[in-house]
Amino acid sequence: MKHLESKTKISTIAIILLLTLSAMIVALPAVTAQPGTTWKTYPVCDVIPNAVGVNQPVLVAFGLTRQTAWPQAGWYDITVTVTRPDGQTETLGPFMTDTTGLSGTSYTPTQVGTYTFRTNFPQQEIEVGVAGVETGTTMLASQSDAIELTVTNEPLQYFPAAQQPTGYWTRPIDAQNREWSWLAGSYLDGSYIRGSFNRNIPWNDGPETAHILWEYVQDQGGLVGSTLKEGTYSFESGDAYEGKWANPTIVAGILVGNAHPRGTQETYAIDMRTGEELWRKQLGDSIDFGQIMYWDTMNMHGAFAYIWSTQGSTWRAWDPLTGRNEYNMTNVPGGTRVVGPDGEIMRYNINTNAGTISIWNSTAAYYDWQLALEEGDPQAAYHAGRWRAIGQEFDASYGTQFEGTIPSGLDGSVELVIPLYRAIGSNTNWAGGAPEQNPQFWAIDLRPGHEGQLVFNQPWTIPEQGLHVDFTGSSPHSVEYDVFVVTAKETRKHYGISMSTGQQLWATDWFEPYFNAFANTYMDPWGQAVCADDKLLTAGFGGVVNAYSLVDGSHLWEYEISDPYSEQLFGNNWPAPIGFVCDGKVYLFHMEHSVINPMPRGAPTACIDLNTGAEIWRVNGIRLGTRWGGQPIIGDSTIVGFDSYDNTITAIGKGPSATTVSTPGTGVAKGSKALISGTVMDISPGTKDPKQMMRFPEGVPAVSDASMSEWMLYVYKTEQPSMDIMGVTVHLEAYDPDGEYLYIGATQTDMYGNYGHAFTPAKEGTYWIMASFKESGGYYGSTDTAYLAVGPAVSASGPIIPEPHSEVLITTEVAIILVAAVAAIVIVAFLVMRKRK
Repeated sequence: MKHLESKTKISTIAIILLLTLSAMIVALPAVTAQPGTTWKTYPVCDVIPNAVGVNQPVLVAFGLTRQTAWPQAGWYDITVTVTRPDGQTETLGPFMTDTTGLSGTSYTPTQVGTYTFRTNFPQQEIEVGVAGVETGTTMLASQSDAIELTVTNEPLQYFPAAQQPTGYWTRPIDAQNREWSWLAGSYLDGSYIRGSFNRNIPWNDGPETAHILWEYVQDQGGLVGSTLKEGTYSFESGDAYEGKWANPTIVAGILVGNAHPRGTQETYAIDMRTGEELWRKQLGDSIDFGQIMYWDTMNMHGAFAYIWSTQGSTWRAWDPLTGRNEYNMTNVPGGTRVVGPDGEIMRYNINTNAGTISIWNSTAAYYDWQLALEEGDPQAAYHAGRWRAIGQEFDASYGTQFEGTIPSGLDGSVELVIPLYRAIGSNTNWAGGAPEQNPQFWAIDLRPGHEGQLVFNQPWTIPEQGLHVDFTGSSPHSVEYDVFVVTAKETRKHYGISMSTGQQLWATDWFEPYFNAFANTYMDPWGQAVCADDKLLTAGFGGVVNAYSLVDGSHLWEYEISDPYSEQLFGNNWPAPIGFVCDGKVYLFHMEHSVINPMPRGAPTACIDLNTGAEIWRVNGIRLGTRWGGQPIIGDSTIVGFDSYDNTITAIGKGPSATTVSTPGTGVAKGSKALISGTVMDISPGTKDPKQMMRFPEGVPAVSDASMSEWMLYVYKTEQPSMDIMGVTVHLEAYDPDGEYLYIGATQTDMYGNYGHAFTPAKEGTYWIMASFKESGGYYGSTDTAYLAVGPAVSASGPIIPEPHSEVLITTEVAIILVAAVAAIVIVAFLVMRKRK
């Protein structure tokens, strides 16, 4: 688990706070001042925060108490004089304000003592009359009062970082918990890649076990029964080409999926943390991708979430929370779709035949359309800065930000686009095309100000004649290591090419399974390769994951996805491309092109360590993946994927738990043993499903990480578990009647969720008992309390003295009765014997 570092930059935050003071300036009719008209000015200055520690940045706010009106964007050439504790002065600026008359800059004091700051406003004419000051009025020079800043050796304490969640969390996340952002990633679409299959996914706490949070029925599925051929067939799962779960996306904690069949397509939304269906509608189109966009203008600063459906050049934006249509764009240009730094959708159209390049931006489309709509209105820029797209349909061609030319003679087409940096192209072909014997790699600069310039156009000599070379899977690359990777199909070797020169940097020299030849230059999901940290990870149809160094191509580790029962007909290992990489973990999911029926049993899902290749967990049979029906994705630290075994959506992630504790209700005597008992149960949304509640009427027990894979197969796949299932550790603590803390000890739950621990209280009175499950890889922790009454010790009793022994006395009456009884018996016996004679 990795934690987001809290790096507070006071200057940035303060500038944002200052800019929020901006208000709408209404342009009044301009009146020109008489020559020689002057106006006294009142500059301002402030330093935020005050006081600070040495070498801690502050915001220096400056400006004038009087605003300007558009198109005068602000006041010009303002400076700030700083006098340091040693008496030396320095000048900050010159600066320009915005229309509020204010602005700010960052300053870092380097000396302990008192600093002074003064704003200097130079004489200038007002260009547009506003608030009683006529156009052409001379605004007189002036200087603000001095503001003192105290700088000490003690650093200023910033707002304390939010603690990481110790219990199960849900959406919405309070915005004050900034440090939680690393838990709450979305899966919108592939960025920086071709084919929309990016698999390097940050901002998620990768699941450390196979724990299932919930299931969702996507379609009729599972075993048919004895109606057909010995009962071994199962319902169709959508592959090939008719996937039941195409283009799923996760937007701000909401899973949006397309339901089968196409044509009558329904779209649904599920809360990732609760498994609750939020809405289900026919939108008219299937959802293609998601978006979270940050809008930052004069008076508006915030994010907006959308899901998008596209039909040709018409795009429709929908609200993921409600399914409501938000706005539409027409005339969206073609090109490679990628995501910009603020979540804007960008399209790069690089045409090697025409020698042209164009760059389109979705947010610029709205802004520039709004400007054109109000052309000539002084308030047009202000209005365009308000994100009021809802209910609008506008011409997206306004979003074309750049049009230019590229060098001629570039062979092939674009393979990889890294927005605002570089486009990589080649003349190579995927596995379905003819092998190119004279590969050519080239790159076009996409940096602002350099768009369209040639970076390199480099021929590459193939190592052996007849090799089929192409970009691997999801076009693996690393800007940090200045490399992109291509693969030779026949030899299963990979080559690192410089993104700056086009020269070969390294080649791998490690045997990969022969079956990888049929996948590694095929469509993105099959030959999945990912650059993560300093490694190239490859996998594919051969069922082996390999890691190589991005520095020199050396082999680092290997992991086999073995098939112990030979269920897989096409090799000794399960085909398992890399699903994605996050949080230092690599997730592997078996995937079929078109699954054979009866389906192979025990399809693996595995998690391995990125740095070592060591297995963290593996579960066999929890899901059977599909090529066309949607591959697993991750968001809000939860994996969701389609399962062909029963046509459900399965969510894997860390779940909530519930701990109980109880003590003898009648109390115990001092010095006697008291049994502390209770349970630890899994209370994930899936355990509330009627199917699970009928099987587990007392609830689903929580189990150890080591037992999780086997236990999930029992709970959700009804596979019988072994008796080796281990529970979780419970810690018992107490405060005695005198308020003193006492650690009672740790105990383990059994496979039924129960635990018990004997405790001998040493004092009379009431004990406060707390039972805590601290959390594990599979569950967040939980706690419960109880009270134990302890009475006086049982007093020791004296020895028991037996009664004196009394002799048995037979009275005369008793003797007579006995004699009579004996005589009667003799007479009866005599009569019986006589009768027999």
